Amino acid sequence: MAISSDFSATSSKTGSFRLKLGVRQKVMLVLLTVLLTALSISGWLALRAERENILDETNLRGTDISRYVAKSLSFSIVGYDYHTIQLMLDEITSSKEISYAAVTNMKGNIMGESGISYKEAPPDTMVVFHQKVFIEDDQVGNLELGLSTARTFERLENQKFSLLKREAFIILLIAFGEFLALSYIIVRPVSQITEYLRNNIDKNGHLVDTIPVITSDE
Repeated sequence: MAISSDFSATSSKTGSFRLKLGVRQKVMLVLLTVLLTALSISGWLALRAERENILDETNLRGTDISRYVAKSLSFSIVGYDYHTIQLMLDEITSSKEISYAAVTNMKGNIMGESGISYKEAPPDTMVVFHQKVFIEDDQVGNLELGLSTARTFERLENQKFSLLKREAFIILLIAFGEFLALSYIIVRPVSQITEYLRNNIDKNGHLVDTIPVITSDE
């Protein structure tokens, strides 16, 4: 009776090398392949949903900030108070969240500008919000705010790294549990039966004793 181990390598007469895997290795490879595929798809969908949530949150925050700043600047625009407008825009762009701010009057003249213009910034690094400035029902100017996407992408990268660590831990945990289960449920009983057969077959290849039944399953 030929007895094979869980892991072995054989070579033919021509010198070719063939890798032979045992039950545990084959099942582990299948399991890991399925796990990696399933977790990769799940992770991609989770990151995509998180990206959409962050962008929605950014749009909502940018709209609220634009509305508040436009209301604060309305009287300075009417009064042609360039100094106050510039001071406020410089203060706004001093934060890491807002990269650009500009105010124009109804004639299209720039009354204040601060930060790096979205026209000069690298693509996909800024989300621009356009807000009309009103006093009561009369429009007196326009405000442009550019929110940096650096924090958004940083947050997504952190989410990705956290997801990868969690998936790696899950894969290792399941693989370890599956390895133990295969060892004790399948490989160990088969090895015991194989050893029993080796010691209880006569020179004619006949079994000299009954194989002990150690479990009631297959």
